[in-house]
Amino acid sequence: MRWKICGVLALSLSLGLSACQALEAGLVREETWQRVVLEDGEEAAEETAGADESGEEAGGGSATPGGGSATPGGGSATPGGESVQSGDFYDRQLRPETREICRTYFKAGDYRRQMTIVPGGRQDRNRVTVNLYRQDGQGMGKNLEHQMDFWYEDGVSRYSTPVGGPDGVLDANSPSASVIFQEEDGGVALYSAAMEEAEGVYYPEEDLLWAEAFERPLNRADTAGMSQGTLRLLRNQYYAVYGRKFDDPQLAEYFSGQPWYRPAVEAADFSDDWLPVLFRRNISFIKEQEETCDEMAAASWEAEWEKLAAAPYLHILPESGEYQVDFSSRPETAVDRGIYWETVGRISLPLTLTPEEYETVMKENGTVEIVVDELTGETEQVRRSGNYNYGECMLLAPGETEETANYCYLTYRALEGDYFLWRDSADTVFKPVYEGPIFVLKGAEMEWYNYFAMIQEKVSEEGGDRREIQFDGSVGNYYGNVPYFDEKGYLKGLYYFGD
Repeated sequence: MRWKICGVLALSLSLGLSACQALEAGLVREETWQRVVLEDGEEAAEETAGADESGEEAGGGSATPGGGSATPGGGSATPGGESVQSGDFYDRQLRPETREICRTYFKAGDYRRQMTIVPGGRQDRNRVTVNLYRQDGQGMGKNLEHQMDFWYEDGVSRYSTPVGGPDGVLDANSPSASVIFQEEDGGVALYSAAMEEAEGVYYPEEDLLWAEAFERPLNRADTAGMSQGTLRLLRNQYYAVYGRKFDDPQLAEYFSGQPWYRPAVEAADFSDDWLPVLFRRNISFIKEQEETCDEMAAASWEAEWEKLAAAPYLHILPESGEYQVDFSSRPETAVDRGIYWETVGRISLPLTLTPEEYETVMKENGTVEIVVDELTGETEQVRRSGNYNYGECMLLAPGETEETANYCYLTYRALEGDYFLWRDSADTVFKPVYEGPIFVLKGAEMEWYNYFAMIQEKVSEEGGDRREIQFDGSVGNYYGNVPYFDEKGYLKGLYYFGD
């Protein structure tokens, strides 16, 4: 069932400076960046993202400041995720078991509280950081309240670790917490007398009926094949995650079967004002779709979708993170294929350095050559910058000098384990990787992320930056750096995160 798949933002997304505001708004899931101290004492870019509303962030697997759990190999830890190891031990390979737990969780019965588990830096990949957040008011922001970290070991389910505040600082009086991975239901239990409100069991967002519905505004491309019953469950799930009780026996029975459901608030006592604006937007939209749902039409749409072949670019779409999609709105570029449009466009991925390339450039003052355009094979050189006011590294085309070079910063992506390049004014540096047919489901919309926390009436008044994707020439190009495709590679939503 195409609507049961989880969102690719896994929201969380490895967004860079181009998504800085999105990070501050708490829209990015499961991603970290962390600032590394170079051997010569200068700062380089390995910042940790996933951000609280102030733009600060938990450590993305960095070693526990002030003395945390022991480092394999007998080494001690330094701020920023680089471990000082004894001998030649470095933990550079993220194990599948560790990757499996690195995701976004929410507290059973209280969706306001969330947890992210993220892997460590390039030298301590299996040292995970647990970040605890609390939803901030009506927007999509989240305040980072606590963080802790430990070396994750396959087969070990219980961990005891010191707890730091938003700044990660620990001292002799720092409290401790127990983190327990529950094999029976996939939950993560948290116990600590020092943070009673955060105590409880946290479940992966993938356990929800459709996690994507909690990340972005929904549109007709999302709901076209849904039955009225599915729409009803999806709408009421927004209430269930906050512990609302249901008088309807069918709803009560369904949600009682979910491991994360904790009925605690009487229906009469629950207020929609407790919900973020995005959730209320989606509730209103889903309610409209319920009321106008044509079961036969929905079944027919779903049957047509089942027949569709996979998109030719499906294999290059990242599982998470920021990447760019753009295509024209001109009618001559699109062909009506029934439930979708076939147009011509381009897909671009962030320009990245591997950990080895990073060390060559930033640690050894060497030069690496990377492909900056997969379509043409064009390459450029990356060198360390001599002036950090402009950037940490330089991107030089053939024959270019330092005076004319493009200066860039480097940000570490914890899930991917690489570094992407970004510029202070032009944001993320992308490289084209595909040009050709793009499949767009009818009803798909594009929107600026700043509208996510805006009530529907206000969004409608603003107009210009939220629209259903049409091929009528009314706009120039459709563009976004956070696209949502279904599992066959058909575009459902196109969003722009940035200034």
